[in-house]
Amino acid sequence: MAQVSIEEQKFLDEVLANIDKKIEQAEGDNKLLLERMKENQHYMWESIYEMDNAEKAFARSQMEMLDDECKEKLNQIISLKASRKSPYFGSIDFKIPNELLSYRIGLKGIKEDGKVYVVDWRAPFSELYYNFDVGKGYYYVGDDKVTGDILSKKQYKIEDGKMIFCLESNIKIDDSILQEVLAKTSSEKMKNIVSTIQKEQNQIIRNDSPNNLIVQGVAGSGKTSIALHRIAYLLYKHRDTLNSSSILIISPNKFFSDYISNVLPELGEENIAETVMDELVTINLDIKEKIETKTEQVERLLENPLEIPSAEIKGSMQFCQDIIKFCKDYFNENFHASDFVYDEFVIVKKEKIEQLYFDLYKDKPVAIKMDWIKDYIVDSAEPEQKLTSAKAKKILSTMLQIPNIFEIYNTFLKQYYNMSFKHTKKIHFEDAIPLLYIKQYLFGIKRYNKIKHLVIDEFQDYSPLNYYIVNQMFQCVKTILGDTGQNVAGYETTILEDFNKLDTIKSQMVMLNKSYRSTYEITSFANRIINRTNVQIVDRHGKDVAWVKYANNQDKLSKIIEFVESSKQDGHKTIGILCKSMNQAEQLHQQLKDKLKYHYLNIDTLDYKDGLILAPTFLVKGLEFDAVIVVDADKENFNTAIDRQAFYVASTRAMHRLDMLYSTAKPFNLQ
Repeated sequence: MAQVSIEEQKFLDEVLANIDKKIEQAEGDNKLLLERMKENQHYMWESIYEMDNAEKAFARSQMEMLDDECKEKLNQIISLKASRKSPYFGSIDFKIPNELLSYRIGLKGIKEDGKVYVVDWRAPFSELYYNFDVGKGYYYVGDDKVTGDILSKKQYKIEDGKMIFCLESNIKIDDSILQEVLAKTSSEKMKNIVSTIQKEQNQIIRNDSPNNLIVQGVAGSGKTSIALHRIAYLLYKHRDTLNSSSILIISPNKFFSDYISNVLPELGEENIAETVMDELVTINLDIKEKIETKTEQVERLLENPLEIPSAEIKGSMQFCQDIIKFCKDYFNENFHASDFVYDEFVIVKKEKIEQLYFDLYKDKPVAIKMDWIKDYIVDSAEPEQKLTSAKAKKILSTMLQIPNIFEIYNTFLKQYYNMSFKHTKKIHFEDAIPLLYIKQYLFGIKRYNKIKHLVIDEFQDYSPLNYYIVNQMFQCVKTILGDTGQNVAGYETTILEDFNKLDTIKSQMVMLNKSYRSTYEITSFANRIINRTNVQIVDRHGKDVAWVKYANNQDKLSKIIEFVESSKQDGHKTIGILCKSMNQAEQLHQQLKDKLKYHYLNIDTLDYKDGLILAPTFLVKGLEFDAVIVVDADKENFNTAIDRQAFYVASTRAMHRLDMLYSTAKPFNLQ
């Protein structure tokens, strides 16, 4: 590595002094805000009984404003402190006619009194660093293309404010610094990747198309991290029209939200709201029965393979198209219009009622359509007839009798698939989706109009009908992420053509086929599990995948403990003990809890903890560990198509070491 010059060190010292000044100022401002909040709270407690309603409302609004200012200031402090650890990671000298543009590029833009110390990684100029080597280059400012020559490109490694090296070269980022980053042990939570963003990742992050962006990425390609950096970029570029409260992420589970919670604050943005799909479905379906969560559904299918065929049918594009057609036909065929007669007088003729139902109000939900027809009839009656809304509704109901949504759904299943719906106290997730569609067809859709950008993670776990409903609720641009190789729900793969059928906003799909997470040996092994051949693997080598055979249950526990101890001795900080299902993880937990200290990850976990973790495979999607041991990796245990995907998920969590613990035969012909 190149020796750090006096000039480079001097510039870094100047930048650090500037950041320290900003941190001191921000902390001082925050202290004053907290004092004001304390004073206001004291005043409210002292005066609460003397205030009228208007004064109370004003006092509350003042407190909310101060609270928002405090949060903003704290995010600024977090961002500045993160920036101080490594203020910049690259620089570009760019020659345009009559001017040399020379800037460092970092996590956060830093300037003082007109002098630019560091350019934000999201700024147009920074595209040069991610997209080009020394030579010709260009970037856009609005619609204007700025073309010139890159004379110099430098890469820096700065840790805790100390410059480790400065490297001047025309090599790609992944040829040096990326290799070093990938070889490190995993951190507690997901971190920003601004210093190692690759060209293909940068193009997704800066994609500003009005279309939906679907990212199909292999395990370890950085999908979720790219999505978070894209959010930060969009917030930076469209700050006047977009803010953190107008973006929503649908995450695979609740604790995953905690796992990614550091990224946006590090990038200088507020964290955004997150939810899970089953929560969204439960709120909108609003029935007394409990709704199975998405994780409970996957557990059920892993433990009960006989239920997979039914889930596959309900997760198909054909099922989506069928139920849409059925609802339209069902409510049309069961509407029997007649003259509306009241007190022996015809108020509205049959032909007019048919025109209202089938033509003028045809695009309205059934209940709203019937309500509007009722209003039309009441308005058409003479005042002396004294036709009330309640009386009109009662007479009109004879023209269309609406069963409950469960009966309608059962009729659909029998008619189209010769199946029946089992109405129990807990509704299966794959049944909750069509029930929600029927309810929305009847009563209308709740629109989330405040959301201007929606991010959906793990798209392969949701059915086409699920997407159709979500697209009705959120009529905004979406970033949709997933990997068809990690489909543990048994659903049909949704292709680009289908996405375009399911949403009024056009979609475009990009492929990420380069895997950065695991060693060459681990990634090659994982690709054989699902016969994946189009993956580019970073040339970072390590140990071969180890198959460890155990003789009995006691031997199994001993070998797990040996694996953990040897992994720690090798310097691995995050270690995963992974079981196929929640049921198997619980059984192992009962046997292991007095022998090892670890964090047990189950469907009720809300906070991510690092270190040693015991978990089922489907809960660790998106996570990564330095070392992983897959327990009971036997042919008898992993044998269905969904098992294959779960086995792939487990294998691709490992960065440096992967062991397979088995007792009889290896699954999927992995000899």
